[in-house]
Formats: sequence, structure tokens, C-alpha cells
Amino acid sequence: MITPDSFEMIETASRRALEKHPVWAHFESSEDRRILLDWGVSPERIDGEIARYDYCGSPPLYPVLELDPIPARAHMVVGVTFESDLGIRLPGYLLEPYAFGIFVADTEFCLNRSLVQLSARAAGRLASALDTDAERLFPLRYACELRNHQGAAIEGTLAPFW
Repeated sequence: MITPDSFEMIETASRRALEKHPVWAHFESSEDRRILLDWGVSPERIDGEIARYDYCGSPPLYPVLELDPIPARAHMVVGVTFESDLGIRLPGYLLEPYAFGIFVADTEFCLNRSLVQLSARAAGRLASALDTDAERLFPLRYACELRNHQGAAIEGTLAPFW
């Protein structure tokens, strides 16, 4: 787990990043800076990390240090485990309310409710990587050991939406 002393930002969520820390949020405003300061991250460390991502790309992600329960925030990436009725367990993440990422080894398969056709292709590639077909693989249940801001378990089902 990342602490205020080991705080660092990342460019994108990856399997390795989620193994290192289970929840990441997009750094988008001065409110994010205030939150990090409240968690004990030094201003110098925050400024140093922001300087590394001073470009015109997507906002960097920072580790959410408040985990029990996770605070109510938009654009958080939460690490979960997906499981199928076939007994297949895979690491992945939620980027609620629309996106899901699932890892098979070092390959990421992204499913997004706003991108139905791309998700259908990704689901097919995911099933193929697991040597099955999408109809047998889905639905996938997901869960993690963390609780949301209301104290409820983070769990659900990813059923085909394509």
C-alpha cells in the first residue's frame, strides 16, 4: 500500500499499479490537492508529482489513501476480482459507472457501456484469450474487500451489454 511518504502519481491504471494500491483517482483540481494535504502528503511531494505530469494529456492518477470506506468521488479506479461461472478468476478494475478493465497476464481488455461495439469486440478477444466464448464467459461477478462511501460492499455483475 502507498502511504503519504511513498506517494506517487501514475499516468494510467495498470495491473501492477492495482497490485501496489487498490484505488486511484484522477487529479483534476485544487480540491484534489486539498484532499492529499489532508491525508498527510507534503506540498513538495504533491508539486513534484504534478510537475512530472505537466503536459496536455489525460490527468494523472493518484492513490486514494482513505480506504475504509472509500470516499465518494468521481472517476475512481477500484481494483476488483472478476469471476465467471467457469471458475475463472481475473484481476481488473471498475471505473464507475461505465468502464471495466480485465487483465489476462499483461493484456488489458476494456469494456465501456458508452462504447458498445468496441466492448463487444473486447469481450470476444477476452474470451478468446481464455480459450472460451463470450456466451460461456459472461456474466462476470466482481468484488473486492473494500467498502464504498456508504459502507456497502463493492460488488456486482458485469453482464453483456453489447
